[in-house]
Amino acid sequence: MSCPDEKLSVSSAGTAKAGPYYVEGCDQLRRYVVGCNIFDFCPDPQGFDAGSLVRRQAAFDLQCDRGAVSIEHLSADTFGVRGCGKQASYLLVCRGECRLVQNTQSQ
Repeated sequence: MSCPDEKLSVSSAGTAKAGPYYVEGCDQLRRYVVGCNIFDFCPDPQGFDAGSLVRRQAAFDLQCDRGAVSIEHLSADTFGVRGCGKQASYLLVCRGECRLVQNTQSQ
């Protein structure tokens, strides 16, 4: 991520050392998965731009421009989205490839 370290926050979506993590900062949201072996060696994490996926789907559902959509990381893989006077929540489901499921009806 092209963002100074002091502007980044890291949160775990699981309870173990290995697993999914989110990195947020500078209007970016990325999801990484870290896998460690029995010797606590954790090779390069695999990540993707979760913010773009959430923003694109929310903009469509809320009938709103992507730039007007704000994302709040609520818990583990759950996100609240607001834009154009409406809001919705989404769950990111990742099994191999990630997809987004709306938790609520757009309000």
